[in-house]
Amino acid sequence: MEAFFSGLNFAKNRILLIAPPPMERGEWVPHQSLIDASLRLAQSYQALSKRLGIRFADAGGWNISLAFDGVHFTEEGHKAFAEELYQSLNKGESFMLEVGIKAPDFTLSDQDGKQVSLSDFLGRKIVLYFYPKDKPDTNAAEILSYLAGEQ
Repeated sequence: MEAFFSGLNFAKNRILLIAPPPMERGEWVPHQSLIDASLRLAQSYQALSKRLGIRFADAGGWNISLAFDGVHFTEEGHKAFAEELYQSLNKGESFMLEVGIKAPDFTLSDQDGKQVSLSDFLGRKIVLYFYPKDKPDTNAAEILSYLAGEQ
């Protein structure tokens, strides 16, 4: 899996590694050792995602029903997976950068319309302050207070 991800030509913040729900006893899962191994897979995927700096989600907690074989999703399981993934993406839970993970470079227009990239500030401490274009005073007091404490 690590070799696969290392060979991808995508920005790391565009990759989401999802650990599948653990297997259950069924036609294809006759032994507890298979279930135990599937439980360890989520831990391995989470460690790999941290090592590679990619996003991670654990579908093991998503209440996905499995078919008679103990491996594949039922129709309801597919719906549950889609709903949980959608909720996770909308909450941004899977997309948070962890401490030590390098922020992806991006380019945006500043308040004067000039294109500015995060990489323009490499090696310098910066504070990124995003606000709605139609409400530039949103939380101005909070950011000014923060900046006053940082100086």
